[in-house]
Amino acid sequence: MQSTSRVLYHATRGIRLRGVIFDMDGTLTVPCLDFKGMRQKLGIIKEGVDVLVEVAGWPEEERARGMQVIEDIEAEGRMKLAVQPGALELFNFLEEKDMKRAILTRNSQHSITHFVEKAGLAESYWHALVSRDFTPCKPHPAGVLHIASQWGMKPHEIIFVGDSRDDLDCARAAGSVSCLLVNHLNGHLQGTADLHVTSLSDLPKIITDGFEVQR
Repeated sequence: MQSTSRVLYHATRGIRLRGVIFDMDGTLTVPCLDFKGMRQKLGIIKEGVDVLVEVAGWPEEERARGMQVIEDIEAEGRMKLAVQPGALELFNFLEEKDMKRAILTRNSQHSITHFVEKAGLAESYWHALVSRDFTPCKPHPAGVLHIASQWGMKPHEIIFVGDSRDDLDCARAAGSVSCLLVNHLNGHLQGTADLHVTSLSDLPKIITDGFEVQR
């Protein structure tokens, strides 16, 4: 989706941010899921093929086997899970600013619960926790639009922070601000994001001082 309009976002004048949606794996957590190994075990090697969509279309027995492969790799990831540096300070900032907070992930509800516990947060800290049980999943914008509707907000009042093309495409299709958390694997995506940061600890200043998005 492309637009030639120029939109100014600022926390203190004009359009203000009222909510933040986070991807989970690789954004709120240090990257730990073996996505390449998952594809190899599933036999889904072709670039651009959505694993969840592909497995959902398999016959029942194959689908069950495929989902078990996915869940086993997610379980391995939960054992190694570490909270992303800067996340807890950011969470405190968002609470102080009374901004809505959500997680939107292609992972399972069980993995979300595990992360919330690992981060030492009560589930009540979050205003929405959306797993792959909500369909269609990212990169479809339905999850963002669903959360925005629940919050009574316009999508452009929400910033979506993620580390993958799916996250950026989802935010853009929904009309939200996309923010890429840069790591050693995704630097090539910087030009497709409205904003990019190298640490979650960069976000409080951006939200407070304001920023400009060119589209």
